[in-house]
Amino acid sequence: MRKPWNRTTWSPIEGGRAEIVHDRQKAEALYPPTLKAWVPGDRETPGLTLIRIHTSSAEYWDGPASTVGLALGVLRAAITKNPDNDPIDHGTLEL
Repeated sequence: MRKPWNRTTWSPIEGGRAEIVHDRQKAEALYPPTLKAWVPGDRETPGLTLIRIHTSSAEYWDGPASTVGLALGVLRAAITKNPDNDPIDHGTLEL
């Protein structure tokens, strides 16, 4: 399994429906101590909100967090003309 601190992952979600979730137990489960670097205070911080998204599919991209690592991987794929050497994983999740 890849370590989250050396990877960059993002996923656009297109279409669907979103709703605000008021679930203190879920908020506590999803609020790691490291989040305090970006959200001062605690789970009671005003404006901190859980959002549930209902959709049928989403795409994801997962690649090295380091710009240098990303550039070297893309360059390796281009030089070898082998897209399997591209360090970015991409896929679609059917939900």
